[in-house]
Amino acid sequence: ALVDHGPRHAEVAALVVVRAEASGRVRLLPRAQGGLHVRRERELGLGSLREVEGLGEEVVGYVNTGLDDRYPTLLLLNLGAEPVPVPEGALVIVASGELTEDGAVPTDTAVWARI
Repeated sequence: ALVDHGPRHAEVAALVVVRAEASGRVRLLPRAQGGLHVRRERELGLGSLREVEGLGEEVVGYVNTGLDDRYPTLLLLNLGAEPVPVPEGALVIVASGELTEDGAVPTDTAVWARI
């Protein structure tokens, strides 16, 4: 289920990254160049931002749509102990670490995916 958070989307997205980096458990910055390209291409930080509910207590998910809802992109951050599957139909375009052999998101890893 998606929850619309309105204009605070940039603040929320930035807070997710800052908290993940500050925890010392997730490293998003080493892949920053690829991420910056995707950010521009997918218009991340623009358009609407909605929280994805029902992912579990230790998984954070947001969908950013880009301007005019042209580029729906999922941010999935797994802070749990077990790998989590990428939702069906989503195509991972940037990951902060290696995915498991079956394409799941391991602990302490974030992905951006086309949906």
